[in-house]
Amino acid sequence: MEFFLMSSIITTVLIFFISFTLRKSFPNRSLDILFGLIMIIICLVGFLCTLFFIGGWEGMGYGFLCFFLLIGTLIGMILHQIVKFFREKYM
Repeated sequence: MEFFLMSSIITTVLIFFISFTLRKSFPNRSLDILFGLIMIIICLVGFLCTLFFIGGWEGMGYGFLCFFLLIGTLIGMILHQIVKFFREKYM
C-alpha cells in the first residue's frame, strides 16, 4: 500500500511542477490545463485496459496503480489551479 501512496504523492509533485513550468514558459496558452487533461485521459484509459484486458491479480494491481496516479494527477492539477488563482490575484 505504501507503494501506491508514494506513487500518488510523486505524481502530485511532478504534475504540479510540470504544469507550473508550462504556465511559466507559455503564459498566453493554456498548455498546463491541456497537459492535465491528457494525463487524466491516459490514467482512465489505463485503468479501463487493466480492468478489461489484463484481469486477475496482476490487472488489479495495475488498476490500483492507475487509480492512484489518477488521484495524484487530480490533486496536482487542483493545487496548480489554486496557486495560479492566488498568484494572479495578488500580482
